[in-house]
Amino acid sequence: MSEAIILGAIRKLETVLVENPTINTHHEWVLKGIISEMRTMLAFLKDEESSERTRLSHLLADFAEMAQVIADLTRDFGHYFYYFEDKKSLDLLRKMKMRMMEFGVGEAVSGSQSAGEEGVVVGLEKDVQQLIGRVILNENTGLVTSCIKGMLGVGKTTLARQVYNHTAIAGKFKHRAWISISSYTSVKEVLVELIQQLVELDGDSLLAEEMDNRSLQKMLFQHLQGKTYFIVLDNLLPEMRLQSILDGLPADKGHGSRLLFTSRYQIRTAYVYYTHEMKVLDSDKSWKLFLKTFDKFTSDDNNFSKELERKGKEMLKKCGGLPIAIIDVARQKAKQRLSGIEWEELFDSVSLIFHGGGRYLDDASQSYWKGFEILQVLDMEDFGVKTLSEAIGSLNELRYLGLRNNYIREIPNSFGGLKRLEVLDIDLNFMVEVPDVIWEMSRLGHLYMSDVIYQKPIKVDALQNIKTLTYISIYDWTYELPHASTREGS
Repeated sequence: MSEAIILGAIRKLETVLVENPTINTHHEWVLKGIISEMRTMLAFLKDEESSERTRLSHLLADFAEMAQVIADLTRDFGHYFYYFEDKKSLDLLRKMKMRMMEFGVGEAVSGSQSAGEEGVVVGLEKDVQQLIGRVILNENTGLVTSCIKGMLGVGKTTLARQVYNHTAIAGKFKHRAWISISSYTSVKEVLVELIQQLVELDGDSLLAEEMDNRSLQKMLFQHLQGKTYFIVLDNLLPEMRLQSILDGLPADKGHGSRLLFTSRYQIRTAYVYYTHEMKVLDSDKSWKLFLKTFDKFTSDDNNFSKELERKGKEMLKKCGGLPIAIIDVARQKAKQRLSGIEWEELFDSVSLIFHGGGRYLDDASQSYWKGFEILQVLDMEDFGVKTLSEAIGSLNELRYLGLRNNYIREIPNSFGGLKRLEVLDIDLNFMVEVPDVIWEMSRLGHLYMSDVIYQKPIKVDALQNIKTLTYISIYDWTYELPHASTREGS
């Protein structure tokens, strides 16, 4: 069905080109680019095995819906080209195509998760009461949309879970749904999951899986109309086409339904009544969270001396008040304690694996990274990072560097100093510029890239120990033949 929708959209757009021979050159270029992306997608699907095509059905439905939207806009020629002035839809199609092609070589779509248990929580009592009293249980009778915003690891999901599972919320909203979103979650998957959680299906529950996005929107809308519901979309990403989800949610006045997002980003594609900005923990709350996590992991009530507390708080400064980092550190230290490390050595024994991201990393000074000289693993996947510090190149012991799915445009030249690096993952960064110093990393065995701009062509014989190499065009390779020796008189 999705392929037929895409093909129908192509025909509509080609008709626009035929019927408008005096079209502006720029508009013609955008329109032909859109058609090309759609045809490339059809060709890609034709070459895929049937098992893979089944796995791709959710993402394909999203691509098909976007094709429908674009084709529908051709009915108003003037509005259509105003809509594409900035090439946003062409760029979106390209990103959707890239996601599908990457998925086709083994990436799986992340399924939605339940609200789950809340784990260790510190310092969120006021936040919970503020959200529930000010936004969720207020007197507004329409659909109210709110957002919990903050950097990765600051506790957005934990706060949303506390709200979702609160007895007052469970008592008021009979229809509740929790959807966890990842980089590979499609709009169709969200719609299907909403229907499964909110709608009592008569008959075959697989019916929703076989429907296109617009049919799913209609089904969800009809079943929710006249009802009061509460929905959480956890980890909403900029690439998620939010309007396609909102089209399935009625905003009836008199029912007081609520929609809550958590996101690292400013939501610009929907009206948000209230945004709750998450703050990092101060020193005392950081230490309290560390202790609670440490005790939970060791199944004991541990007592720290004043000197150990001082050392521990000094160590936790590197976590920047981020709960996810503090919890990770507490687990590491608990494991070390259980393995027999003495109390006096506990905070001096090992380097920390950094977890955190977003704007916090962009603002981190050069001196910040100097505290991690013996760090071996640095994973910043999907953290919203835009810039990288030159100082990271001084982490001489680094073995693994994960930068996947960020907004990085340039790899610093200082990365040439990472002589021990074995794994470098810079995949899913749009058009990142890579200096030739990477080819000097003699121990590099696994290199993951896509949409890369090379300062110089790659020498075939540069990476002697490479075992995994992804997404490098044949046109970016070069090979220097050894100079042939000649004999006298030849």
